[in-house]
Amino acid sequence: MIKIIALLGLSCAGKDTIIEKLSYETKIPTITSHTTRPMREHELNGLQYNFVSDNFFEENKDRFIEQRIYKVKNKDNSTSIWRYGIHEDSVKEGVNLVIVDPPGLKDLIKYYGKDNIIPFYIFATDETRMDRLKKRGDFNNPIEVKRRFKDDNGRFKSFIQSKDYYKICNDSNDVNLAVQEIKAILNKLL
Repeated sequence: MIKIIALLGLSCAGKDTIIEKLSYETKIPTITSHTTRPMREHELNGLQYNFVSDNFFEENKDRFIEQRIYKVKNKDNSTSIWRYGIHEDSVKEGVNLVIVDPPGLKDLIKYYGKDNIIPFYIFATDETRMDRLKKRGDFNNPIEVKRRFKDDNGRFKSFIQSKDYYKICNDSNDVNLAVQEIKAILNKLL
């Protein structure tokens, strides 16, 4: 039996912080996605992501449950391609936690069935998200910030309108509130 708790949210809604704390407190393993994007300063390979090459994605294309591609604007206005995906070896038997976007959620539902996926939409205001973006150091590329926020709005629009998820507000500086709310819901569902 596989159950997947999927966290979705716009950029800088706090998904990484929530999933880390939720996994620690519940002992539910996190599905570590694969990506070709460069590692950020605070990240460790195999923890936040499995940082791999484009060749890895090509060689394993039939073993990814879901994949997505982002065209990223660099500071010099050039474009980079970043790939993300969930490899089938990353999912453990039992309950798993993962961060995905709406197309990734659709792929998980298609692969495992709707009854085995529990989606949570992590919400934070634009002001909070922008503040987190600045603190994280990503704000030094305003072209990419603009692209991400525009991409988020398009990618999440129909998902947000569907209301087919549990909405968790993560607008405060206390991530514990969001984590406790998710745990309370999970206690009723699992």
